[in-house]
Amino acid sequence: MKVPEMRVTINADKDSIEQLQVYPEFLKTPSNPTEKNKILHAYGNPNEVKIVSCYESATCEQIIYRFNKNQLIVQIDRDGKTVQYLDLRKMK
Repeated sequence: MKVPEMRVTINADKDSIEQLQVYPEFLKTPSNPTEKNKILHAYGNPNEVKIVSCYESATCEQIIYRFNKNQLIVQIDRDGKTVQYLDLRKMK
């Protein structure tokens, strides 16, 4: 199964982007951080850290930042260092 490089959720009523997911592994651009240490260096200490289920029986880490009325969720792979995806969304 091929994972898309990006996913965008648009609010048609407001004509605005509500959520943007980026998968840096597939974009291969230097501006997208691909490692946990680069995320922490760029954004500092997170507002929240969660352990979530991923894959079949593995657990992954989510690093959550809140900026103004936006939330950035960075999911870290089960290896503890690789960024799976970045999810930027408007907070309700």
